Amino acid sequence: MKMKFRKILNPKLILVFVALTLISCNNIFVGKNKTNELNRIETNKLTRIETNKLEAKLLVKVSKNNLIMLQICEDIEDVEIVQNVEIENDIKILIESLEKTHFELSENYNEVAEEKLISIPIEIRINNQIGETNTIDNLKENLNEILNKIDCQIKLLNRLGEISNQIEFKVLATKDSIRLKSNTSKIEIVLSELKDIT
Repeated sequence: MKMKFRKILNPKLILVFVALTLISCNNIFVGKNKTNELNRIETNKLTRIETNKLEAKLLVKVSKNNLIMLQICEDIEDVEIVQNVEIENDIKILIESLEKTHFELSENYNEVAEEKLISIPIEIRINNQIGETNTIDNLKENLNEILNKIDCQIKLLNRLGEISNQIEFKVLATKDSIRLKSNTSKIEIVLSELKDIT
């Protein structure tokens, strides 16, 4: 009788052992899959956090650059070109246009920053060494400085549009770049008019 019991018990034990082994292996595979999924989720979170930081940093830089251009425009407003009233009017129209554009851009940046909970500067004061005296050369230097700042801002906006997956940043970058390029051509026209005046 003991022999029969062992024969019956052995196959049953083997089946139990096999079943437990299969369940154990399944738990190991499920555990690995869960671990891999958790690692993937964590990596995605970290990537998103880094992207958010970079978006915020770029928006702050764009905003500061924009405020500097507004300050330079304000400095140019006081320049009088007694030699040529027509060019003086062209410059005033240009500066008014630039100020309007950059003020609107500033409002756009503030709106997006508020929506995304990003702290950006709302005013900035620079010591503009270029335009300390009312001369044509200083005016040209100021306008060239604005051209450089516009170029820098377009590059920052393009970078923001490239790295971001958020539609608000992509739209902001595209629209503002187009407006800034339009200002570039206006400045270049006035600079070509100023070439003849010394």
